[in-house]
Amino acid sequence: QQIARLKAFIHRITVAQTSIVIELNKVGIWNACLEQEAPKSATNETATPVEITIPIQLKRCGIETKLVNTNGPPPKAHPTSVRAIQQALLKALIWNQELLTGRVKSIMDIAKREQVNSRYISHIIKLAFLSPVIMQKIIDGKIPTELNLERFKAFNLNSCWEKQAAILRT
Repeated sequence: QQIARLKAFIHRITVAQTSIVIELNKVGIWNACLEQEAPKSATNETATPVEITIPIQLKRCGIETKLVNTNGPPPKAHPTSVRAIQQALLKALIWNQELLTGRVKSIMDIAKREQVNSRYISHIIKLAFLSPVIMQKIIDGKIPTELNLERFKAFNLNSCWEKQAAILRT
């Protein structure tokens, strides 16, 4: 029933690269909302559809691309990206603690145990040196939508915390 009502007053929907244009049929709106036929005089006056334009953009959000209403709330990061970064942070903190306490002697030892190469460990362990503010945001799942684990691994996170915040826009 709701779909039938929508069909009655939506004339056309056009999705363009930077906007969505919704054209509404005035007579259809009259009929659907008032649940009565529009008078003949109204039919002639309302032949031109009402046009609603919504500005949009396609935005990379972690592992997916989202259609974003530029006037609406910012999109949230994909849950898979958030979990991957949270798990990587946890591993980084554990591995760093193991190195500090002498439980393992080197990154190579961790790599052998985890059955990955030492370069992967080196990239992930950098997350242990994030600022506490950024770590808390990761734990809370409040990461920028365009960040994913690959982008985190590419950052030079050895800099001061202020520079980290600027790089990660937190």
